[in-house]
Amino acid sequence: MKIAGKRIPKGNALVFISFAAISLCLIMVISLSRQEKINNIIRKGLFTGHEKWFEISECEDESCWDRILTGLTEKHDDFALYVDLPDPEISVRGIYVSGEVVIPPMISGKYFDETSSGSSKPTVVLGKEYESNIISRDGKKYYDYHETQCEVIGIMGTQKDSRINHMIVMDFKNALNFTGINTDYTYDVKDKEDLADVGQYINESFQGMGQLFMSQNSYSGATTFVSFLFSEEVIMDTVYIMMLISFVVSTVLVTFIWLRNRETLFKSWDLCGFRFLEKVNEIAKRYYIISFGGFIFGLIIILCLGNNMDAVNVSVIDVIQSFAFTIGIGTTILVCSLIRRLFSKI
Repeated sequence: MKIAGKRIPKGNALVFISFAAISLCLIMVISLSRQEKINNIIRKGLFTGHEKWFEISECEDESCWDRILTGLTEKHDDFALYVDLPDPEISVRGIYVSGEVVIPPMISGKYFDETSSGSSKPTVVLGKEYESNIISRDGKKYYDYHETQCEVIGIMGTQKDSRINHMIVMDFKNALNFTGINTDYTYDVKDKEDLADVGQYINESFQGMGQLFMSQNSYSGATTFVSFLFSEEVIMDTVYIMMLISFVVSTVLVTFIWLRNRETLFKSWDLCGFRFLEKVNEIAKRYYIISFGGFIFGLIIILCLGNNMDAVNVSVIDVIQSFAFTIGIGTTILVCSLIRRLFSKI
């Protein structure tokens, strides 16, 4: 094969084309997977889909949530408690989170964790539409909500217009200062199996302190194997895993074909008295130059497609993950192949 008047070995051309195609497809899969997770968060309004609504009334102990949340955190790792503020202009929600439940796409800063959501200091994460209202003071950022100065710890949102861009999330205690304890709540869990246990603990904790009404229109009971197997999350994860396996197999085949086409070169090196480490250095250098060139070519193509297709939104982290996966697999296969050649001569 000749390119620009120069003869290019078929093996090198095959590696270049294969790595370009694999990199292009892998970056697209990783990007689409990340985008699907973001779309799912937006579609469910920062909930997992395992949430349950309840209402508290006639409770006079304004500080009881401190005690209840401490006990609940000791028993359950991944849950979140929300309270919506009755604001006609802005979608505002208070949150207390333990562990990891739902983390929205962040533009800057960080999202709430157990420490920040349980703090007594007014704190908010703003949708990017309200970023222009931030006030900087003493090296920190603040947002005034109804004459309450809240420290901004993060900006969340997406490039396209979405519900998240127009939302404000604040710490749980600060939200209760606006709503009072007798209001509507939502609790959310990472695993469906914890939904009933968290609800039962909250229900038992409020006995004798007020009235609690828990909605019954959410999940309860164990997940059957069939429903789990055909759930949206499992199906999508399976598709992505199968794609990754196909990329691994493709990289294996391409690397072995490339090494087999180097047999004549190996023999000439043996005749010239090349040591094993010298041969490894030469092979690795050529292999990485070709594979890296293929990766860059595939990246250029996907970036061009991204400029013309709204569905393709490639981020830096997508490129890094794809590069690490592709080169990492190639390196592993190359090392194993060279070690096998070494031991085959012993």
